Amino acid sequence: AKLKLAPCSKFSQNSILDTFKCNSINDQLQKVLSSFNITVDQSELLSRCLHCNGKEMKIMTHSEVKDLCNKYEAVGRSNTKSTRLSDNEDDDAYCDNFLSDSDGDDFCVFQPDTKGHTNNSKVLTESCITSKGAVIDINNVQQLSMLCKPATLCETCGKLYWDEDPLLKSVRQVISPLLINS
Repeated sequence: AKLKLAPCSKFSQNSILDTFKCNSINDQLQKVLSSFNITVDQSELLSRCLHCNGKEMKIMTHSEVKDLCNKYEAVGRSNTKSTRLSDNEDDDAYCDNFLSDSDGDDFCVFQPDTKGHTNNSKVLTESCITSKGAVIDINNVQQLSMLCKPATLCETCGKLYWDEDPLLKSVRQVISPLLINS
């Protein structure tokens, strides 16, 4: 792969960085970093979200993470009843609101019953939202709650990063050899 740079005072119009001869992603990344004199410091990791590139990252203590995991799991366990609707549209008043060419299809439709939800479930749901209004996304909440580790939350998109997160592990694996000692 070749990287062509936009012209500026530091780089001429014909500046091309050839990373084609590099054998691995690590080699390509090392070549780009060294060509542009970029250093990566441990403190810069997770200064931006890996998912949305947002800057509003909140470092959470293990007790805050434990509380969040409990709320997150409680939302998943909240009472949601399902009502079976008939697969025959003529028998079901709910289907009167829809135009369909699928008469006679053999399937069952389940619709959540939202009338049974209490204010408690609304509070639980709202507690799993960041200060910016994003729904919090926790990868493997059961493992995180058992390990009681600190985590970093992106307030912009709601992604929660912790040591065992697969995305964070892969980034650290690639970046670790390139970090400067601080």
